[in-house]
This record gives sequence, structure tokens and C-alpha cells, in this order.
Amino acid sequence: MSSISLPRPQGSSPNPRPEGHTPLLDGLGLEPAERLLSRERLADITAAVADRAEVWRPHVRHQKRRRWFELLLVTEAVEIWLIGWSAGQWTPLHDHGGAFGALTVAEGQLTEVEFPDGAGGVRLRRVHDAPATVAFETHHVHRVGNRGPGNATSIHAYSPSNLSMRTYDEVEMSGSPQVSAEWEAAL
Repeated sequence: MSSISLPRPQGSSPNPRPEGHTPLLDGLGLEPAERLLSRERLADITAAVADRAEVWRPHVRHQKRRRWFELLLVTEAVEIWLIGWSAGQWTPLHDHGGAFGALTVAEGQLTEVEFPDGAGGVRLRRVHDAPATVAFETHHVHRVGNRGPGNATSIHAYSPSNLSMRTYDEVEMSGSPQVSAEWEAAL
């Protein structure tokens, strides 16, 4: 197996732009000219990155106070995130701003609460054990969390890149989405 290095965020720039080919792009079969990837393609990407534990495992962190995440790669077509979840950590109810998405549980177990009719719809709860991969459409509204007791690690990909996560009020679930402060801090 060949060694793969991941482009990493540098300094204060939250959205590094890899120049030319990078080992990660070569390893995933991404073409620098691609602009939009399907949810199926994103699922393939997250599964491929999750299969390379020697690449991401040295970088992942699990913090008790808040979910840990790191941007691994961003191009015009895709952004790829590594997320470490301690027991009890959840996202707010959110969508991905119109992006297609996918996640692969690399270690542990995550629970997803999906709202298939949007933020005001019926709830569906699904448990995803490693190495489960889930792909979703542009209108997907959900919460994701680690019910514990151990840590979980996941790889996420979104296309197109640089769209803001929108959060929803879980009590009312009928208001307009708000941009997540956590997401803005990550970008």
C-alpha cells in the first residue's frame, strides 16, 4: 500500500486550496476540474478515506467539551472533513446549505435523526456502526451524534464545497434556517 499524505489547513486560512495534484486527489480518483460530485461519488470518497486509517488516525482527536473536526481537503467540487466524537456529542438539527453529502463511520457508532420532510417533518432514527456509509441529497435535514459509551470517528464529504451549514430550531422546527456559529468558525 502506498503512503498518502493529506493536505492540511495552514495558518489562519480555513480553506486551503491544493495546487495541482495532491496524493489525496490521486488516491481518490478526483479530477481537479470536477465541480460537482453526486452523493454516490461522495460515499465512495468517504469510504475510501475511512479505509486509510494510517492516514487519518494520527490526526483525529476526541475532546470531552465539544466535537472535534478538521478540514482535510477542499477543492471547488468537494470538502472532506475528519470528525472526532466523544460520547454524548451531537450536532444541532441542520442541513448542508444545498450540498450533496456523505459520511462514513470509521470507528465506533453514530446515530442519525433524520427529518425526511424537512425540519418540520417526521423523525427517523438510524444507527450507523463502523464501517457504515450514508449518502444524502441536497435537501437532507438531520442531527448526528454519538450516544456512547465510547468514542466515534467519521469522515464527511460535501459537494459543492464552501456552502454554509444551516441550523434549525428544534423546538419550533418551522422557522427559517440559521447559519451555525460552529460551522462558520470551522470555515
